[in-house]
Amino acid sequence: MKVWVTRTANRAHKTAAAVETLGFETVIDPVLKVERLRAPPLSEGFDAIAFTSRSAVEIFAKTYALRNVTAFCVGDATAEAARDHGFSTVLSAAGDAAALFDLIRQHRPQSVIICAPEIPAAPLAQWLTDAGISAHELPLYRTVTITPDTALNAVESIDIILLHSAKAARFIGEMLRTKMSPETVKRLSFIAISKACAEALIAGLNEPETASGEAERENVSEISPNVLISQFPDEASMLMLLSDIPR
Repeated sequence: MKVWVTRTANRAHKTAAAVETLGFETVIDPVLKVERLRAPPLSEGFDAIAFTSRSAVEIFAKTYALRNVTAFCVGDATAEAARDHGFSTVLSAAGDAAALFDLIRQHRPQSVIICAPEIPAAPLAQWLTDAGISAHELPLYRTVTITPDTALNAVESIDIILLHSAKAARFIGEMLRTKMSPETVKRLSFIAISKACAEALIAGLNEPETASGEAERENVSEISPNVLISQFPDEASMLMLLSDIPR
C-alpha cells in the first residue's frame, strides 16, 4: 500500500521514514511551504511566549536570542523543539489551540507573546485578552500552498493520504474535487491529525454552490470518504492509526 506524505518538506522525510518502517510505500509531495516574514521587534514587559507550531519555535530561535521566559507550546513536538532551542521552562498543552489557551489561563502569566503564522488558525490572542491576560501576536511566517503534481499524477496508485494541518487538508480536498473523479476520491483513505483537519478536508471536497444555488457537479462529500481522526493531535497517534490498517 502507498501513503502520500503531504507535510512541509522539512518534516516530510522523517515522516516518510516512520511510515516505511510500518511496511508502507510512500510518496513525498508537500502541499504547503513555510515562508519567513520580516522579523518585527519584540515587545517589552512580557513574561511568557506561546508557540503554536514547531515552525514558530524554529523561526523565533533563529531570529531572537530570548530564552529565559516560560514557553507555552501547543503540543509535545513543539515543546521538544523549544527545549532543543534552549528554552529552560517549557510547558506542553498536548493538544490544539483551545488546549493551549487553557494551559496559559491556568498559569496566568502577566503578558504573553504569541508566535504564530501570519493568519492564525485560531484567535488565541483574543481568547487570552478576553480572559484578562495581556496577549500580543508576533507573526513569524506564512504557509503557502503548492500544487503537488507528482502525487496527483500518481493518485491512482495511492491508497492513504496523511493530513497534518487543516489548511493542507482543505487544499487537498479542493484539488481532489476539481481534478479527480468521485470514484477515485471514494477509494482513498485519509488520516487526519485532528477533527478540525478532517472537517477541513470535507469542506474542500464539498462543491461550492453557484449563484443559482445549484451544484455544478456531484457533491463529492456524499461519497463519504474514509477519514480516520487521530486520538491525539500528534504524528505518533496518526502512525498508530496507520499501523492498524491491513497491508
